[in-house]
Amino acid sequence: MNRHNIFTFTIITLALLAGTGTAYAQTATSSSATSTAPVLDKLSAMVATPGEWLVIFGSNLTRTQIFVDAKKVPLANLIFNDVAGKQVKYRVQDLSTGAHNVYALDKGGKLKSNTLSFMVNRTSTTTVATSTPKLVKYVKIDKLDRGNTWRKGTEKKVSWLALGTGEIDILVCAKSGTPCVQVANKTANDSAEVVKMPSTVKVGNSYVVVRKYRDDTVKAASAGFMVSEPSAFMQGKMQLASAWQALENFLVRVAVGE
Repeated sequence: MNRHNIFTFTIITLALLAGTGTAYAQTATSSSATSTAPVLDKLSAMVATPGEWLVIFGSNLTRTQIFVDAKKVPLANLIFNDVAGKQVKYRVQDLSTGAHNVYALDKGGKLKSNTLSFMVNRTSTTTVATSTPKLVKYVKIDKLDRGNTWRKGTEKKVSWLALGTGEIDILVCAKSGTPCVQVANKTANDSAEVVKMPSTVKVGNSYVVVRKYRDDTVKAASAGFMVSEPSAFMQGKMQLASAWQALENFLVRVAVGE
């Protein structure tokens, strides 16, 4: 094969490969567009009061994000108990009297559903709020260390589902019976908080408690885990932070003439 034929063959081959790549890219694009947007069919009631549960009926509602008046509804106000994705329970928030709009986004936050409207009537808010159940359904700790441990001085994400509780407290409690150590006070009921294991917690079996703010009658506990001493590196880091804080306090006293 002479040089001219080799050049021609190479050009044709590259063109065919380029065409194949284009076709493949087009196929991938079209397949990614097959995700289905959530659909809202109807609500269980057209008029509701704050604290009352509404059922949103539709399709493709599994793990969706619900928005009311363009604001994302906290998970504490939602119950996804239908594996077929045909309904979601929504506890009406403290909304003003009048009309409000609800819609859903898919779990990726890209595909939006149609919008439904409902009315809020606040005339019987007190009665409904009194009968609304208040409970903490579960408490979980993300990514414990090897051996199901949590070292002192390190941070972990605590997640929970609390219904009708308002603000919450988070405590670490030892199974030995020593007093619990509070690690979050009156924090927002937004389903998750990153907390640090205090050095004052006793080494050994412990668990995390999430409770309604200053109310031990409404609470739940996590599964048990082991509290351990910090690593040598973490101990040095904690000691350095403590020394630095002491130095700052000293400099402040000197500055104010104490």
